[in-house]
Amino acid sequence: MIGQVDSVEFSTDSTKALVGVSVLHGNLWQGEVRIANFSGHEEEFVMEPEIAPAYALPCGVSEVTWVTPNKTLAVAADDSNVHILSLGSAEDDGNGLLELNLETVLSDHSNIVTSVSSIRSHVVSSSFDGNAKVWATKDLEAPMTTFNVSDGIVWEAKFMESGNEKIVTSASQNCGLQIWDSRQSVDRCCSILQVENDIACLSIDVFSETKLIACGTENGSLVSFDSRNPSEPIFMKHKLHSGPIHTVRFNSLGTKVASGMYCY
Repeated sequence: MIGQVDSVEFSTDSTKALVGVSVLHGNLWQGEVRIANFSGHEEEFVMEPEIAPAYALPCGVSEVTWVTPNKTLAVAADDSNVHILSLGSAEDDGNGLLELNLETVLSDHSNIVTSVSSIRSHVVSSSFDGNAKVWATKDLEAPMTTFNVSDGIVWEAKFMESGNEKIVTSASQNCGLQIWDSRQSVDRCCSILQVENDIACLSIDVFSETKLIACGTENGSLVSFDSRNPSEPIFMKHKLHSGPIHTVRFNSLGTKVASGMYCY
């Protein structure tokens, strides 16, 4: 089955990869989450379209991410939910595919979930409903924190630091990048970075002291900020792409940024 690959993420030991796929059937989108097992494969692994999905959804998939290494994962979906899945007990079937089982559904958003990210035992999600929500995996019945980000779409939300679930950065449709600290207030962000166009995606170099933030915009521009002094961008490339930037990511050293756009 051929579809649109919306998200790919390796496990920390690089033995497994999550793949989120959206497939259009007539006028309806359906989603698939696949997990490829690379252990024991010496050559490059290519996932064939006919391989059955490990987990199927009746809607599109926005993003997939590991919550606990090689054990549980979270799926941001178009049905306004975050699906929490776990690796099943099934053995590798020879095609590099492992079984996934549904653990629970986080259903506090009221519209399409646009992103999901995690650190330690916490998950943060963003949505078309204008909110970013932080969940504790030990108690998933309700979000522990809700940030009222925007009247429009929140395209992405990420934890600001690798070991701190209290500080969240969000990118929204109102041309703003917001930094939130739940220890201060969930109704008012502690910093707002304005750019010339709606921010479609963001990436944070969480491992460096500078905590650099890179943003991709709807008009194809790439902007970078130093979170210690975020009043002015440290880098800006106007209309780097001919269309909206869909994804942006730092390398592991925080020295380079990769960006990509949809090609229609």
